[in-house]
Amino acid sequence: MDRDRALAHALDVFLRYGYRKSSMEDVARAVGVSRQWMYQQFGTKEALFAAGVEHELRATSADAAAALRAGGSLEDSLVRAMDEWNGRYVERWAASPHAAEVLDSAVSEHAPIITAHLDRFRDALVELLREAGGDAGVPSADDRAFTLVQASHAIKHRVTTRRAFLDEVRAVVRVICAGIERTDTNAQPGED
Repeated sequence: MDRDRALAHALDVFLRYGYRKSSMEDVARAVGVSRQWMYQQFGTKEALFAAGVEHELRATSADAAAALRAGGSLEDSLVRAMDEWNGRYVERWAASPHAAEVLDSAVSEHAPIITAHLDRFRDALVELLREAGGDAGVPSADDRAFTLVQASHAIKHRVTTRRAFLDEVRAVVRVICAGIERTDTNAQPGED
């Protein structure tokens, strides 16, 4: 239990102090355990950071996948999933003067872990978009998923509130969904 709590708090500590200035003592204090316990569990700050990144990505991936399976309209499912994937971090990252350093450290040290989770999430988006179908003239499900992930990532770094993130992501999702949830709008004039 303490290990999960340590991992849940680790990223917040790194965001508060920055990756380079954070210590095992800082995380131990935030969790309410001893520094010795932290070293017994994780060995090094680097190992703690890696485990924290993986813990965060597992939780984010699970919540995003659940949002995709939750039902409702395609648009709502995609917005919920993007909120779980990126929106949940907007205010947390915007409030930290060390967010760029922490993100750079995560990407430079743990790119394979991040890429694996991103690939699984993108695959889930593609599957949902393929199931939804669409007009023959619209981009493929792969292209739509790629565009949605890239746009939400850019929006996450541009806005400072989750509400603003959701508003902008919803606008992108509407474009992504154009041609998918139409029923009889392709009929030509005079056709029954």
